[in-house]
Amino acid sequence: MDTDLYVCGGAMRNKKDGNRLKPADVYLLFSITGIVILIIMLCVSKGQFLSEVIWDARNPLFVDFSSHVERVRNGRNPYIASDWDARFPPLAYLFYGFLSCIIPKTIPNSSVSDWHNMYMVILLCICVACITVSAGKLAGRTWSYALLISLVFVLSHAFALAEVKAGNSAVYVLALIMLALCLKDSGNPVKRELALILIAIAAGFKMSPAIFGLLYVKEGRYKEAVRLVIYGIIAFFVPFAAFGGLEGLKIFLNISGQVSSAAIPRPETIIGVAVEVFSVLGLGEQTGLICGRILSFVYLAVCLILFFRRKYTWKLLWLISSLMVIFVNLSYPYTLQYFLIPLVMFIHETDEGYSRTDYIYALLFALIFFTYAFIKIDWPTATFITNYFWVYVMAAMVLTDVLITKDRNMVKPGETVESDNLIFRPISREDTGMVLRWRNSDYVKNNFLYRNDITRKEHLNWLSDYVDTGRVIQFVIIEKITDKPIGSVYFRDIDRTAMKGEYGIFIGEESARGKGYGTETAIRMVRYFLDELHFRKLSLRVLEKNEIAIKSYEKAGFKVEGRMEDEMFLDGKYENLIFMAVVKKDEM
Repeated sequence: MDTDLYVCGGAMRNKKDGNRLKPADVYLLFSITGIVILIIMLCVSKGQFLSEVIWDARNPLFVDFSSHVERVRNGRNPYIASDWDARFPPLAYLFYGFLSCIIPKTIPNSSVSDWHNMYMVILLCICVACITVSAGKLAGRTWSYALLISLVFVLSHAFALAEVKAGNSAVYVLALIMLALCLKDSGNPVKRELALILIAIAAGFKMSPAIFGLLYVKEGRYKEAVRLVIYGIIAFFVPFAAFGGLEGLKIFLNISGQVSSAAIPRPETIIGVAVEVFSVLGLGEQTGLICGRILSFVYLAVCLILFFRRKYTWKLLWLISSLMVIFVNLSYPYTLQYFLIPLVMFIHETDEGYSRTDYIYALLFALIFFTYAFIKIDWPTATFITNYFWVYVMAAMVLTDVLITKDRNMVKPGETVESDNLIFRPISREDTGMVLRWRNSDYVKNNFLYRNDITRKEHLNWLSDYVDTGRVIQFVIIEKITDKPIGSVYFRDIDRTAMKGEYGIFIGEESARGKGYGTETAIRMVRYFLDELHFRKLSLRVLEKNEIAIKSYEKAGFKVEGRMEDEMFLDGKYENLIFMAVVKKDEM
């Protein structure tokens, strides 16, 4: 009992101020300027400037990659020696162990580092390809624009001067998370399941990406959240079988505890900032460490509260991503590349509409990725006065913005509509992922006249151009007994002169079908549209073969007004279309 029509208004959108620079253009402009400055400085210094701006120039190229591959070569257990640097979960070491099997130890006329470098370059190319594809889809832009975003990212400080230098697994995590976000709201259940697995694998390399599992909790996708937890448990515990079993687990937890309790007098993380500040003030590192821990957990709590209480936007993604950068105990410049995730969402959302503040955010994104220390200072301090300084500035702006800005579609008393078993609340941008998952599922599409997949950009255009302007009134249907969203219902093509509109509905959750909710919704919405909103006529279109839907509509008072033979060509054959309507006779 699903909708007969739901066509998003992306193609019809009126592009205002089309000649003005958008925030995304400002980001690219400043980023490219940073790249040009770097190239000029390299030319002037004959390349010496690179040693001043590259992260940790004292260590060899791809040092993280090489050290971890060699740590597990020939089946060695990285945890047995209680090596403080062996702090990755075992899934990461299974991957490095596989690589150690295919990377030669000794080859005539070459060193092992040559082979490490070659394999790391191959992995970087694969990751960049995945990031490019994901960036294009998430930003809702053309492939050429996605390539531009990716190229600029590859030349950023976080990637070119930190990730490439270290060869850290952060880039694998970034690629996995971005791919997962692309698949998360797919209409294909296999792709949605793959998204869960990718997040679990990312958390198996570095535990912090598990934070992205909260997206499923926020969207009420609890079954998927449970499966994600199961995948995560498997990805974390099962690989210990190859690294000492329970003994390996104990050593890993001990190493993690040592890392967490260590006083790190470096300024990248919240704890590090507190230690530095308290040391400068003469209050002692230990006091700074204690206060830093308190501030870290306060920041975590605020981020999580806002994440669950505010609508899903790029700003919430930024806060979640920042937890992987400044909340953790150890942070290095290559972790800044995690901010590419909220950046592509920022590019997408500001394409639909933007404020003057968004230009500041665009500049801050560019500064995080593309500022360099132009004076000779040690690298921890350099990353703070340049890149990380802007991270904290942006954190303050985002937190303030999210705290003081009221959500545009917050439900107020009286805005919801109820029936015996259902609640109907106004749709919001926070529902985008959930609605796309429903709308693009095969079951729902098969009952639509318009059967192409709807993109995130098209849906946001629909909200901006139609729902926000009052041309469409749309609700999310919530099952009272479970408090779970199950579908959507809307009135479109609203004509306030003729006092009429068109009805559409889809039940997206499979568990909610066959319970009579479609009929209950139709009955309540007819009464709401005609009696409470005081319109005169509500019409709909439905395929003649959809007999269940037609009977449901008849129970709600709709009557057949006409039949058009071979009106639609769907799935290789012509289909008849039925026109139905309910009219409030006493107001004619």
